[in-house]
This record gives sequence, C-alpha cells and structure tokens, in this order.
Amino acid sequence: MKITPPKALGNYSNRFNDCRLAIDDALRNLIGDTVMAGWNTKEVLTAINELVDETMIAITSTDRIAFEADLISGRKKKTP
Repeated sequence: MKITPPKALGNYSNRFNDCRLAIDDALRNLIGDTVMAGWNTKEVLTAINELVDETMIAITSTDRIAFEADLISGRKKKTP
C-alpha cells in the first residue's frame, strides 16, 4: 500500500493530521489482517501499542542511529 507523502516540505498547520490520515488505511489493514489470522483485536492493539512504545524509546535513546539504519535497510529487530 502506498503511503501519501506530506502535502508540503517542513512544518505546516495540519501536518500531524495529514500524517495520521496517511497511515490510517495501512494500520486498519494491518489490524484486520492480523485479526483474520486468528489474533483477537485486544491482542493486536496491545501488541501494536507495545511496538510503538519500544520504537519511541529506541529513537530517543543512544541506539537511534542503529535503529534508523535498520528501518532504512528494512531489517527487523532480532529478539533474544
């Protein structure tokens, strides 16, 4: 699924809302696909929430450069 880019470079008045709209369909599809695979909605939303929390911690920590490099290269975090 193609994500809509920002309507302008830099900051503008509705940028955050535009970002939310840009990811809304993809997120709804992810949730739906995961529920169809057999997970319940609460499990899916809790897992997404934890992944978002972990991501926020990673990008604000000293591991930010490595984390962003992984995002760019498409690599996934290895679990112990």
